[in-house]
Amino acid sequence: MKKILIITSFLILAIGLLFFNGFYCDVNSNFDFCEIEYTPVIDDTEGIIQSDKTLEVQDSSDTFDFTTTSIHIFKNLENEGIPYVDAEEFLYVLHEGLQYYHVSISDEFSLTYKVNYSILPFNRYTYELDLNAEENTIFYNDVSFEGAFNVSPNIDYNTNVSVMGGNYQGSVATETIDLDDYDIDIVEEDGIYFIPLYLANLLFTGDSLNVYQKDSYLYIISDFNDKEDLFTHQVITDKDVEANIVRNTVNYTALFFDYFYGLKEYFGVDSYIEVFESLGFYQIDTLKEFDEMLSAFIYTLNDLHTSIIDFGYNEEQVTPAKPESDSKIWRVYNVYTSDACINRDYEFKFTEYDNYYILELNEFTLDTVDYLKNNLVNIDLTKPIYIDLACNSGGNLIAVFEVLAYMTDESIEFRYKNPASGEVFINYYKSNSNQNLPNPFYLFTSPMTYSAANLFTSLVKDNELATIIGEPTSGGACSVINTVLPNNLVMTHSSMMAILNKDDEVIEDGISPDYEIDYSYSLTDTLDYIYNYYDDFVIKNITSNYINNKLSLDLTASYLPEDMTFINYQIIIKDTKTLTIYSHEEVDSFEFHYEKLLENSHYQIEIYVNYKYKGINVTDRIYLEFVN
Repeated sequence: MKKILIITSFLILAIGLLFFNGFYCDVNSNFDFCEIEYTPVIDDTEGIIQSDKTLEVQDSSDTFDFTTTSIHIFKNLENEGIPYVDAEEFLYVLHEGLQYYHVSISDEFSLTYKVNYSILPFNRYTYELDLNAEENTIFYNDVSFEGAFNVSPNIDYNTNVSVMGGNYQGSVATETIDLDDYDIDIVEEDGIYFIPLYLANLLFTGDSLNVYQKDSYLYIISDFNDKEDLFTHQVITDKDVEANIVRNTVNYTALFFDYFYGLKEYFGVDSYIEVFESLGFYQIDTLKEFDEMLSAFIYTLNDLHTSIIDFGYNEEQVTPAKPESDSKIWRVYNVYTSDACINRDYEFKFTEYDNYYILELNEFTLDTVDYLKNNLVNIDLTKPIYIDLACNSGGNLIAVFEVLAYMTDESIEFRYKNPASGEVFINYYKSNSNQNLPNPFYLFTSPMTYSAANLFTSLVKDNELATIIGEPTSGGACSVINTVLPNNLVMTHSSMMAILNKDDEVIEDGISPDYEIDYSYSLTDTLDYIYNYYDDFVIKNITSNYINNKLSLDLTASYLPEDMTFINYQIIIKDTKTLTIYSHEEVDSFEFHYEKLLENSHYQIEIYVNYKYKGINVTDRIYLEFVN
């Protein structure tokens, strides 16, 4: 049984005592004798697969370092216009970004790698992927193969939280994919396994990397953001080649959604082949038709994590579909373009008001922890803190737990599953420095609150860390990764990491607030409305008389809103010269007559109302009078 990965210093010490090379490299490959080597096939002019050209490899990844400078591309005489690669050479080009692996070739191509899931170096778990050219199948001994294949990226970052332990529920699921169902071929010639470049990109890059072909270059990419200049808008003019690229693209897209899309189970789909057949995908033969049909299909998913970044070949011919007016993307767009959000060009903002603080978090980033350290200091620990996520569309996972660490010193349970196997993984995150604050916390959400912000809202609700007000979030339950289709279309998608709430429900539907309020997407305006709700909606009259050292106060009120809970009034009398409190009393009735004997004629009267509205306890001054 697999266990949650917990890395400790003991692991490093224990590994250092081992000298058996093969065993050692599986655990720690940072030594010369652990180098992976491969001699590529060149000048192949026989058989169905033949040499085509050599691409220059460009390392465009942000967090890995690749050293191989070229890769050989092959043509399949029976699959025109589709580049093929030698599977083992492709792995070698990417090897610095992958776990130390082994390839063995006999009757099939077998790729294995090992990961330690305990502090004991001999307790290694083996992942295996087999390509069988005769059966034209892909076999996984564990459907989580892709998620563990990448090595840790090179990121210089210190966090205030740690994983304090973990748990695991379920059992490993194997998977055999019959490529005949998708008209995709594995070709073996003279012991060399050739597969389409698009399939190699799907199978052999893990969850953190992709490759993208442009002209005579192959780019290795860890993040397609800010890569607009990279995209090629090559025009395919040969109709036969175009039709074949469309055939491959439709088949790949069906394969992808059947085995690599994280919300297939959530949507209750048995086969995307059947879905695409019903939509007419298999009857089209132009890239324009495919792109427009795919964009319409993606909008029907109503999945904000799945979207087209670039249409690839013949992009300029495409007229993208439009989402339905009641879809999540329109709701997010309406919030984004509102006055409350569109001008927020900053990640964070912490502001003090008379009665509360507002912490705007417009994105969860690697800079969140430093901002909190520098701003959540020397504050009034009695004032409520309102966390504003109305304009937050997500971001970095670890930043979510760094904010939560200011709300509790207890460990936070983070649950997610692999929908393909049903395995549930549980990690426990806890602050390293106990920086939690005693302030009351409130959370403000909107339809733009999704992805990591949706997770934050879910964890706050599950752990009862704050009262949530606003509108329901828009979901976003899965981590987001990219894929590249055979037509060079680049797409983001919900991956096989689906986040759960405490009841093991996938949180794709979003989180409902404890108290729904749609007054404004601006938290400042909303709180101004809530904190003045009594004055705005209660018809009242307050009179005072001071005769013979006796103060008389009368408050009459004729209307109490049904959605407001009246608690009491506070009557505070102060000496106007010293400002010392002469009297502080509470009155429980909504209307009252009050009398008090005073020792002098220099005083001020303050009347405060305490009420509850939308889950918020409000103290609002409704009367002030000076007598001299």
